[in-house]
Amino acid sequence: MIALNPNLIGINSQATNDSLVILFSTLAIFFFFNFLKEEKIIALVSCSFFIILAVSTKTNAWVTFIAIEITLIIRMIFNQQRTKNASIAFGFLFIIIIISSLNPLDQYIPNFQKYGKPVVLNIIKDPFPHFSGEYSADASGIWYIGDGFFTFKFVDLIKHPRLDPGTTVYLPHQTSFWSILFGRAHTIHFDNAPPAWSTTGETIFPLLRFLYILAIVPTMLLLIGFGRDFYKIIKGCITRNITIIRNVYFGLFVLIFVGYLSFQILFSLQYRSVTVIKAIFMFPALLTFPFFFYANIKKIISIPGQSISMA
Repeated sequence: MIALNPNLIGINSQATNDSLVILFSTLAIFFFFNFLKEEKIIALVSCSFFIILAVSTKTNAWVTFIAIEITLIIRMIFNQQRTKNASIAFGFLFIIIIISSLNPLDQYIPNFQKYGKPVVLNIIKDPFPHFSGEYSADASGIWYIGDGFFTFKFVDLIKHPRLDPGTTVYLPHQTSFWSILFGRAHTIHFDNAPPAWSTTGETIFPLLRFLYILAIVPTMLLLIGFGRDFYKIIKGCITRNITIIRNVYFGLFVLIFVGYLSFQILFSLQYRSVTVIKAIFMFPALLTFPFFFYANIKKIISIPGQSISMA
């Protein structure tokens, strides 16, 4: 699921900043997870270091920071040592924001002075989409909210298991957020790019269809694992059961997974091209995938052990 993920291998073979932000975000989550387990301040310092590197590399790494900060606040609320944990939570908040704001690599202050906002993109926002409507033959990306975000067109994906934005025949999976995300997560050939990796004709279709069918099982196990932990953190907060909340690490992995998925959805709503719906935008949350997958597998086949180790 992780080491042999084709999309991860694909992005790591290209000259982009995605590999670095995935690395730094993963290390930040790893050290913060160890801090939650062992409460050693050196682990939190290491987490802070890699968070600063991550947000210097790419802006979407702020999602990791926000998820960790919310986790610290939940930990503060449901812990007896309120003063100590409040100091840690708000100290972490101010240190990361101040250092990242002053870091010349980030350019947040110059951007604000020159453009009136801390983050500047070289692409123009699209108008907010309507809920429904009709498609043209070459439609791709998010055209409408209803069809774009409330469908998973697996059958259409199996029929034509690749992106072909220049086609003169409407391909339904090219306008479905979840279909595009699923396709991109499981094969580098779905993108049909860069040119050296692109394919023509239908020779490769049987392989892609096999991969998508095979990927259904681990994807479902991952999502069910996420659903279990999401339910637990909500239940723990409502009942104020500290044991439940501790067992899901104060919602750390749920918050990171939801954070990056929400970022991807909001990004797709604003810049509605198919090119912005990328599985790699979820990969800074990489550690959540084996975490939820293993947690669910352990329930199904009764793997012994009380906690998950990041060793």
